[in-house]
Amino acid sequence: MSRIPQEFRQRVNYRIRMTMKPYIKGKHKVWTECCEAAEHLKLTPNTVWFWYEGHHLPNIYNLVRFAELYNVSLDYLLGRTAVKELAEAIKQVA
Repeated sequence: MSRIPQEFRQRVNYRIRMTMKPYIKGKHKVWTECCEAAEHLKLTPNTVWFWYEGHHLPNIYNLVRFAELYNVSLDYLLGRTAVKELAEAIKQVA
């Protein structure tokens, strides 16, 4: 089993954090946002917390669901584009 390069892990974890950050109002609201996201994704809050903190990466199925929840493109989460909004990413392709 190959290891995921640290640079890639950091990039994806950073994008997850930046995607969630606008929804977090105040310093102590991170856990609340992780709980709300986990509820929508049918996961445990700890799972989303570990993504947010950079301890783990989501599998592809959960990454797609996360992207849909926050209305961002997979390319943005993977660090392939700086365009965050899904609608903007579609406009650039068309």
